[in-house]
Order: sequence, then structure tokens, then C-alpha cells
Amino acid sequence: MKFFLRTAAVLSFGLCFAGGFWICCLAICCVNTSSDAAPIAALGLVLMGMAFFGGSMIWWVAEQCCSRPSGKCERSPELPI
Repeated sequence: MKFFLRTAAVLSFGLCFAGGFWICCLAICCVNTSSDAAPIAALGLVLMGMAFFGGSMIWWVAEQCCSRPSGKCERSPELPI
């Protein structure tokens, strides 16, 4: 289970960062007016920020939840939920 969560964290980070970077490049290169480019670039930056937050949170859950020797995810008393 820990392997799948780590893989999901890496994929989440990679895809969100790449998508955000692509959208930012699209806003810089291909949009004609600056009034149209600002919201598109903001969306790209949001995706890039989500890459750092979402990927690290999935990785953290993998470390916290699946630290048992059996490899099964069990609720830890330290987790707030």
C-alpha cells in the first residue's frame, strides 16, 4: 500500500507541475492580450502550487499511515481524522 501511495504522490506532483508549467507557457507565448493572459497564468500557478501541496500530502499520508510492519494502513492515533 505504501508503494501505491508513494507512486500516487510522485504522479500527482509530476502531472500537476507539468500541467501548470504548460499552462503558464501557453499564457506567455500564445495569448494575444494581457487581459486574457493573467487568468490563464494564474490557473497555471495554482496547478503548480497544488503539485507541491498535494504531492507532499499524499507522501506524508503514506509515511504516517503505512508505517506498520504488516504494510496495512491503519488509523494512527496521531492523525487528526
